[in-house]
Amino acid sequence: MKFEAYCDESNPEVLGANNTQTKYLLIGSVWLQSEDRCQFKDGIYELRNKHKLGSEFKWNRISPSRVGFYADLIEFFFNQGERLRFRCIAVDRDKVDLTRFHANDQELGFYKFYYQMLHHWVLDFNEYAFFLDTKKNRCPLRLAT
Repeated sequence: MKFEAYCDESNPEVLGANNTQTKYLLIGSVWLQSEDRCQFKDGIYELRNKHKLGSEFKWNRISPSRVGFYADLIEFFFNQGERLRFRCIAVDRDKVDLTRFHANDQELGFYKFYYQMLHHWVLDFNEYAFFLDTKKNRCPLRLAT
């Protein structure tokens, strides 16, 4: 089977920041069979049209005028059952030892946590395509590694 995972993260800077009020790095992904992609995209497109919403939507601030859209989107997601899956990890920055486990390299730590979020759902004999946000890395080959 062919699967796709669409990934995103929130607060990647917290691993190396001492003065932030944010405590957690969040890394999440939505997984689906490749053959279902068009159906899911069409379903979300219909919801965006129904609620007159632009191309990108965010979860950090939901205005009262958009509550209906987000409620419909959550219902759409859960109505898909096992065909559409979500996985997320939350990393507490206070419990991360960059020196001991990540060569004092916050970028390396970030990608190790990304790997942990992904690899537990990867099974032999399947094909996977992972879609991550473009990120400028200090080490240009970091993502491929």
